[in-house]
Amino acid sequence: MSFYLALASMMLSAAVFVCGLFYIRKREEAWLARHNELSTRINLLVLEESRHRRSVSDVIGEREVTLEHEVRQMQSDMKMMDIQLRAGPSREAPEAVELAIQLARSGEPPEVVAGRTGLPPDIVDFITELHASRPKA
Repeated sequence: MSFYLALASMMLSAAVFVCGLFYIRKREEAWLARHNELSTRINLLVLEESRHRRSVSDVIGEREVTLEHEVRQMQSDMKMMDIQLRAGPSREAPEAVELAIQLARSGEPPEVVAGRTGLPPDIVDFITELHASRPKA
């Protein structure tokens, strides 16, 4: 009988051992599945982060190009204004300015004033706005 008792004890120990191995194997599979899931999510997040970095870089690059273009345009405008100021109204013939004032007071449109005086349109607009006769109410 002690042989059967020892055999039963050994079989019980073997069953517990096998169950333990089975439990460990199932836990290992669960951890491996979780690891794979997290690894996949991390890879997707890395790809998404990379895509966002590229789009942000593109936007920043486009904005830098736009700003650079705006700065160049402003520099060009400043040079043009400097040239206009140097050759501006102070160098215009006083007779042309006086004629423009007279024409504006008589009610001539800016196109006619510019054509008869040869003054630049911006100066003609200024003169006609300043000296044009106001309609009576």
